[in-house]
Amino acid sequence: MNHRFNTLDGLRGIAAIAVIFFHFTQHTTLRLFSGAGLAVDLFFCLSGFVIAHSYQQRLIGGMSFKEFFLKRLVRLYPMFMIALMLGALALFMKTTSSQTSLTLHQTLNSVALNAFYIPYLNDYYVQIGKDRIDSALFPGNDPAWSLFFELLVNIVFAFVVIRTGRRKNPLPWILLGGVTLIAYVLLSGFVAPGWSATNIIGGLPRTVYGFFVGVYIYFLFDRVSAHCPRVPPIYLMLASFFIFLLPTRFSEPMWLYAALIFVPVVVTLGTVSDPKPGMTNRFFDYLGWLSYPIYCIHFPIYSIFTSLTHDADIRLWGAGLCAAVTIVLAHLSAKFIDEPVREMLSRRLFRPGMTPALGTAATGQATAANQLPPNQS
Repeated sequence: MNHRFNTLDGLRGIAAIAVIFFHFTQHTTLRLFSGAGLAVDLFFCLSGFVIAHSYQQRLIGGMSFKEFFLKRLVRLYPMFMIALMLGALALFMKTTSSQTSLTLHQTLNSVALNAFYIPYLNDYYVQIGKDRIDSALFPGNDPAWSLFFELLVNIVFAFVVIRTGRRKNPLPWILLGGVTLIAYVLLSGFVAPGWSATNIIGGLPRTVYGFFVGVYIYFLFDRVSAHCPRVPPIYLMLASFFIFLLPTRFSEPMWLYAALIFVPVVVTLGTVSDPKPGMTNRFFDYLGWLSYPIYCIHFPIYSIFTSLTHDADIRLWGAGLCAAVTIVLAHLSAKFIDEPVREMLSRRLFRPGMTPALGTAATGQATAANQLPPNQS
C-alpha cells in the first residue's frame, strides 16, 4: 500500500493544538479543551495504524528488532532531547524559586532517568500556575509520559510480529487492553490515566488498546477502504474539535466511550477520507509535520513562562503568547535541529536508502514506508 494519509496529518495537528491550549489554560481560572486528554488516545491509535503500515511487512520480511528499535529512536529521540533540555531548565527554575518540593539532587536524578525514557517514580509536586502537579512521571515535561508508553508498545509490536512472522489479527490485544482499561478506570476513578506515579498502571492498557486498534484498522484496511463511507475531512476535524471541548476527562463513562469508540471511528474514517489536492492538503501536511515538535516542547515552555510570571493567572493572553512561542520554536527546532540530526544519524546507522520510516503517536507524518520526506514520523 503506497499512500499518504493527509487527513490523519490534519487530525494529528488539531489534536496537538487542542493539547497545548488545554495545558496552557488547565492551571488557570480559564479552562479550554477539557477533553483534550483524548488527543493522546488519538495519537496512540494513529501510531498503531502508521507503524503497522510502515513496518509490519518489513518486520515479516526480515527486518531485525535492533534495526526497528534504532529507527524508532532516531525518529523520536532528537526532538525528545530538545524538550528534555527545555524541561530541565524549567525544572531548575522551579527548584531554585521554591515552586517544587523536588530538591536539586532529585531534580538531577529525574532528568537523568527521563533522558533514558525511564519514568521518575516519586512523591513530589511542581507548582504550575494555580495548581500543583503531583508525581508526574516526567517532572520537567509532563506529556512525555505518552512517548514512554509509545516506545514500550512499539517494542511489544515488533516482538510479536517478528516472533509470529506473519500478519496476525490483533483482536486479543485489543480485548486485553480494553477490558483492563475499563476495569481500571471504573475501579480507580482515574480517567485519562498514565501520566503520574499514582495512575501509571492505567497507562499500559490505555496504550495497548489504542495502539492495537490502530493496527487492527490497518489489518482491515482493504475492507475499510472498499466499504467505509468517505466523510469530508472538515467534518472529522470539527467532530474532533468539539469532542476535545467537552469535559470528558471528568466523567468515567463519557471518557471511556470517547476513548474506546469515538477515537477509533474517527481514525478509521480518516484513513479513507483524504482532502482534495491543493492548499488544504499542504495545510494538513504542515499540521502533521509540526504536531510532534509542538507536543514535545509546549509544556516546558509553559512551565518556564509560569516561573517568570510567578504563577500568575495568565488566562487567554498568556495561553496565546505561549502558543505563539511554541509554534515558532517548534518550527525552528524541527527544521534546523531535529531534521538535520536525524538525517546525520540515519547516514551513520543505516545503509544507503534506509531512512527511518515515518509514523508515531504524538509524532508524525502518516506516509508509506517508501515515501519518506523529512517530516513527522
